[in-house]
Order: sequence, then C-alpha cells, then structure tokens
Amino acid sequence: MNNYDKILNYAEENKGYVTTKEVEKLGVNHTFLSNLVKHKKLERVGTGIYKLPTYPIDQFYILSKSSKNMCYSYATSLYLHNMTDRIPLICDVTVPYNYSGNLLNNENVALRYVKNDLFKLGMTDIKTINDLTVHCYDLERTLCDIIKDKNHMQKIKIKIF
Repeated sequence: MNNYDKILNYAEENKGYVTTKEVEKLGVNHTFLSNLVKHKKLERVGTGIYKLPTYPIDQFYILSKSSKNMCYSYATSLYLHNMTDRIPLICDVTVPYNYSGNLLNNENVALRYVKNDLFKLGMTDIKTINDLTVHCYDLERTLCDIIKDKNHMQKIKIKIF
C-alpha cells in the first residue's frame, strides 16, 4: 500500500476526516496531503484538517480539531445533547484560564474561561450529527453552568425556567 492509499484509507475509516498529525503518526510525510488536495482526492477544511470530498462538512468536528484544550458548553452543548433543535450560529466553547490558542481570533466562537482544575469536570465525548466524536460537557455540568450564568444567558435569549 502506498502513502496516498494509507492516507485515504485512514480518512475513510475516520468517517472522511484526517489531520496532519494523524498522517505523521502513520509514518507518512504531510506533503502527501498537499498532493491529494491538488488532485481533488481531499479537501482542506481547516488548518491541518482535511476531508474526503464525498463526506459532509462537520463544523463542530473541524472546530474541535483546531484546539485540543476546548470543550463545547452552554447552548452548543444543549444542541449536541439533542436538548434543542436550534443550531448555534456562534459556538459556546469553554477553555482553561491559561488558554492562548487560535480560538481567540475566531468570531464564530464565544469563549468561556474556567479554572484549570474545573476544566475537565463533566467533560465527555459525544457524537455529532455526522457520527464524529467531539468533547462536550455532560448535561449535568451544562445545566449547572447555565443556571450559574442565568443573567448572561437571558441576554442571548435562552429562556431559563
């Protein structure tokens, strides 16, 4: 099996997605990704994130792959848990206080900061609508966060009780 086939097979097994880091773990030079994009076998959908053209774009998965220190929270978490049918236009993302990644410059993200020791509390993996896994707070943590910040949540038109 050549390097191109290794990348394409991995992407197929991963529901259409592959990252530069994953390709390097396969022992393949990341320059093969550029060639696959050039020949329209892959599409670049984010920094270091690629997908097969026949698979749908999953913005939740793409955003989650852009930073390892993030967790979907608040209204976005409610959506991922199927507690609301409103697709969030701006994703609520919680990060540790010391976060300094590329989500700071993303206008489609509302960042929330928590103490480092509380960041992983209630974090779970959940499947998106395209069956891809992302980090999200469980329902208990989500509801506690929403109640704790209920005054802020009313400003963004989420009805609480």
